[in-house]
Amino acid sequence: MWTSISAIPIKITTFSNALDDLFCSLALLSVFVSTFGKPTDNVRIIGQESYADAARTLKNAGLYLCTTLETFGIGTLEAMAAGIPCVSTWINGVPELIRDGIDGLLVPPGNDVALARALARLMDDAELRRSLAENGRRRIREQFHLSTNAAFLAGIFKTLAID
Repeated sequence: MWTSISAIPIKITTFSNALDDLFCSLALLSVFVSTFGKPTDNVRIIGQESYADAARTLKNAGLYLCTTLETFGIGTLEAMAAGIPCVSTWINGVPELIRDGIDGLLVPPGNDVALARALARLMDDAELRRSLAENGRRRIREQFHLSTNAAFLAGIFKTLAID
């Protein structure tokens, strides 16, 4: 296992006005406390951030964790595109982004033990973090890039066009 959780800088934040995100930040803090104990000086609970501040936080992140009930997972997509290893839940559209163990790690929603194990696995394995980050970035570039999706949607609209 990891040598010391207190050696890892941790930020708990949200960048949306959604009440859901507040609950998710509190839930994440709860998972942290129940797994690792009382937060130490390395843990900062930021609360709501502007999108610009959140982008800076994301750019400097070593790991992205999403436990929200997002329909698609835009935050996860952005983290993957930035080359950040991701942990998320098997919910809604997230499994369309993350192939478990290839592009990121997926855990069942509400399963704190599986979440803690996934986090510990990533903290302990630098090669896994590197591989997930690289594969995630490649997947987003190849499968979810704007030009790829625009061409795909144009083809669908073309077949649906009524003369």
